[in-house]
Amino acid sequence: AKWSEAGNTTTNNHTIEQQRDIYLGVYGALGFGQALFSGSEVLLYYAAARASRVLHECCLKHALRAPMAFFDTIPIGRIVSRFSQDMDSVDTRLPAVIVDWLYCLLEVVSTILVIGVGTPVFFAVAIPIGV
Repeated sequence: AKWSEAGNTTTNNHTIEQQRDIYLGVYGALGFGQALFSGSEVLLYYAAARASRVLHECCLKHALRAPMAFFDTIPIGRIVSRFSQDMDSVDTRLPAVIVDWLYCLLEVVSTILVIGVGTPVFFAVAIPIGV
C-alpha cells in the first residue's frame, strides 16, 4: 500500500526518482538473493550426490573385504538393504530435508529482520528474552 501511494503524494520529480531507485535496489537485492540461494541449492545437491557415491564406495569396499564369518552371521537381506534402501534415503530424502530446513531458517531470520526494521524496539525486547 505504501509503495502504490508514493506516486500520489509526491510532486517533486527528484523525490520520485530517488524512491524509484530505492525500489529498484530492493528488487535487485531480492533477485540477487534468489540467485545466490538457487546456486547454493545446486551445490547442495551436487555435494549430496558426491557424499552418496563416497558412502557407497566405502560400504562396498568394507563388504568385499569382510571375513566370511561376517556373511555367516549377518543375513544377506540386511547387507542388500544397506546398499539399496539406506542409500536411497541418503540420495533422495536427506537433500530435500536439508533444503526444507534451510528455507525455514531463512524465513525465520528474514521475518525477525523485517519486524526489527519496522519496530526497532523489538530488538531491545527480544534479545534479552532470547538470551
